[in-house]
Amino acid sequence: MKFFVGFLLMVFSVPAQTVTAPLAGTMVDGHGRIVSLYGVLGNLLPPQYPVIPVELKGQAILSASFNANGGAIKTASQLVLLDGTGAVTSVQAAPQGVSLFSFSTNGIPAWAFYAYDSELVNVASGTSLDTSGFGDSIIALGPAGESSIAVLSSRGSELRSASVSIPGGVFLEQTTVPGAAPATSFQNGWLTTSPTGLLWTPLGGSTATRQIALPEAPHSLQTAAAGAIVINGEWLLNASFQLLEIPRAPMPSRQSNLGYPPAGVR
Repeated sequence: MKFFVGFLLMVFSVPAQTVTAPLAGTMVDGHGRIVSLYGVLGNLLPPQYPVIPVELKGQAILSASFNANGGAIKTASQLVLLDGTGAVTSVQAAPQGVSLFSFSTNGIPAWAFYAYDSELVNVASGTSLDTSGFGDSIIALGPAGESSIAVLSSRGSELRSASVSIPGGVFLEQTTVPGAAPATSFQNGWLTTSPTGLLWTPLGGSTATRQIALPEAPHSLQTAAAGAIVINGEWLLNASFQLLEIPRAPMPSRQSNLGYPPAGVR
């Protein structure tokens, strides 16, 4: 009996090993706060609020997008770039208003479109492309290569996908895309909205190959990782086109959330 009790004491006195869940993605919630999603896409843990970068203290987040090896955040007057760990790598002056982002094939922020002055800017070099011939407005940016960038724009009631040359800004190819805004780039294609959910169309195709039904109309699409899109801040669409419900986040402490003014995120 003494041996058995001693054995139990020895077992329960062994320190428990800490298992760290992988980072599944990053998003910005409806209150303009950065949220980290941990776990695997299909078994997510309740979201966590990471430490706020000092560069974002006291600033409202207007737009944000995250990918495999970096992120881009637009505030009222700045563009803040992050690496894959969430560390700030660059802070640049930017026009007022919301913005769209394009990532390189290795998941690093490459281009930013500022809606206020219709300027498409390379975030590394500062060079810009003339967008006057892109249509009525740019709706979304796709992946950027060394010689071209994918752009989704509106022309009247239509959405058009185009491959635009860099640095010339010449349209290499165009095709009509079904659906409406909001829209975003996903899995080498475009996610557009429909009355019943989402449509996915290949970058070079003109016919939607997938329809994704949603419990409610989509009003917000946000890139959270290389293969994950956050919809309305409530669901996650993974690379296999599975719709996953995001667990409710724990209430953040006042200290961890200090400095985030409420803001809408596009």
